[in-house]
Amino acid sequence: MLLALIGSSSSADAGGGFLPPLKIDFGSLAQRDGSGRTSTGTALLMGLHWASLNPKRSSIDFGVGYVGSFFSDSVGAHRLQPPTNALLSAHGGYFEFAILAHERPHVRTWLSSRAELLQSGGVGILGMATRVSTELWSGLLHGNGGSGIVGSAALGLWAEVGVRELPQKGYAPLLSVGISGRLPLVLASH
Repeated sequence: MLLALIGSSSSADAGGGFLPPLKIDFGSLAQRDGSGRTSTGTALLMGLHWASLNPKRSSIDFGVGYVGSFFSDSVGAHRLQPPTNALLSAHGGYFEFAILAHERPHVRTWLSSRAELLQSGGVGILGMATRVSTELWSGLLHGNGGSGIVGSAALGLWAEVGVRELPQKGYAPLLSVGISGRLPLVLASH
């Protein structure tokens, strides 16, 4: 998917490539259903973020993107019929806002909140999460002959708590931890 965004060219007529300023998060999550049973799975988020585009210090970050949760041991997996509140994989969009909580040279810690609009089992559901994350980062600003890089490159760790609606009724608390990365805006001309 990332390679499709970058683009490549072997023809003399092609225009080059483009990589938007991305924040990518990957992690493990645990979520409970309405009856108290827990399922574990994988969390994936990828979006356009201000702190990925900005090569300088920023006291805020905000972004929009895709969020997906993929469960490896769904609650109803060993039954002929899943329970009413069975946890299902969910995917959709998010909006995130973060404030800088602590900073040292090339290390920053964010506190963020995220609102989610998801689909699970054909049903629209809402979710929200609060996160703490720390990242090693470096600002990048370089251009030459129509090509350039502007933004931040970063590698970090995060932990969050949240809640999501269940497809039938009720709410499910969740806990997740993972790694994150930031990629700057990259423009490449031929």
